[in-house]
Amino acid sequence: RKMTACRVLMALAALQPARAAASTAFCASPLGFTQKLGHTKSFGCRRTNLRNLHEVKMASPAKYEGIYDFTHAGGTFDVHLRPGGRFFAPQFQAKSTWDVTQDDDNNMQLKIEWAKFGTYALTLTSNESPSFEGSAVGDAKNWRKMAKRTPFSAAEANLFDSLWDFQHPGGSFPVEFRADAFNHFVSKDFPAHSHWSLSGTKLYINWGAYGEYELDLDESGEAMSGHLKGQPSNWRKATRKGALADKVVATEVFTEFH
Repeated sequence: RKMTACRVLMALAALQPARAAASTAFCASPLGFTQKLGHTKSFGCRRTNLRNLHEVKMASPAKYEGIYDFTHAGGTFDVHLRPGGRFFAPQFQAKSTWDVTQDDDNNMQLKIEWAKFGTYALTLTSNESPSFEGSAVGDAKNWRKMAKRTPFSAAEANLFDSLWDFQHPGGSFPVEFRADAFNHFVSKDFPAHSHWSLSGTKLYINWGAYGEYELDLDESGEAMSGHLKGQPSNWRKATRKGALADKVVATEVFTEFH
């Protein structure tokens, strides 16, 4: 009997690491969506107090990324839901973020933190081609609607947070296209508070004291060519070298000027 009891205890002890490992895997699992949790429980990786906590925020699904029509009582304009939860409005630029989570009623909720332009909460009304309806937080009468118009093109996706070899008649040097809330263009060799914009495949760079440039971006987003604005013979070319690793840092570049 003593031997049997001992074996049982040893077997139970052997199970503990497996249970802990299973709990740890659950906590660390990159699910890519919001998981609802409704009670307090001790997991193997750490004790998580979920009292008054209804959601664990995961990365918002990529299917919501793209260009949207943003509608309010005064009209409609473009907004972008960019990778990494970065929100961009060409006409109303401000340091801003977006996130999609699931509420207690299993509705998908889009939240936009838009600095001086306010905070908005919208509910997913169509999942096929994502659209949302809601309002400014705390003001239900101040309604807003969003409907996805198009996903980002391959050229746009490759331009976001990318490193390029920028070529001119006298040589070449690296430049960066940041997909932050202000479309910053960065040259560490020739620093200036600069921005870029894209219309179709037409790329425009405002490089401060170094001039303005107009280039055609290849549909693949791997190459571009053009010239100094108003000087077609003063050519410029660029070749994509890869993606930037510091996307978090990218959101902070030059924001003090805004």
